[in-house]
Amino acid sequence: VRCVQETGIQPIKGKYAHKNDYITLAKNGCMLFEFIPYQRDKENQSILNWQSKESYALNLSHIGELLTIDTQMLKSQAFKKVMIYQQKLKSQEKKLTIGKEQPNQDSVEFLLQTTVASQVTTHNISVSFGDFIVIQELCKFTLPHIIGWQALLSPKLAEEDANTELMDQYLSLIHI
Repeated sequence: VRCVQETGIQPIKGKYAHKNDYITLAKNGCMLFEFIPYQRDKENQSILNWQSKESYALNLSHIGELLTIDTQMLKSQAFKKVMIYQQKLKSQEKKLTIGKEQPNQDSVEFLLQTTVASQVTTHNISVSFGDFIVIQELCKFTLPHIIGWQALLSPKLAEEDANTELMDQYLSLIHI
């Protein structure tokens, strides 16, 4: 089996902040999908092409869309879910399509398209049904951390995060 790219999935937890006399969730987290293609070097060896690395952050709505895909439907029906978001800083649009084109297809396709100034970059990943279910379970498991619910059981975690955020802001002001 020849691998054409590496794929990573990493949860990014929510950020806390001090507000008046309490701590609040300042920003929800996300699930970060990273795609790094392989390329051939002069000796015809496969090496990772880090310059072509693409990242896609699934926000809460996107995770919800991913979790609504019925695992029983996976094996018997064709389907397509499209998730689009704009990245303001680089004026780019990213579109993630999850689906399968044929009812008897034995894998799920992840298609990531990035458009910058009308130039389109595409990454296509095929995952087995078992791998797709693992991805769904990872998303389910990390939801409490993404939306800050773990702090309900341990407010100390939120306090530490908020204090770290305050320290980061302070250090950026004094230019060490």
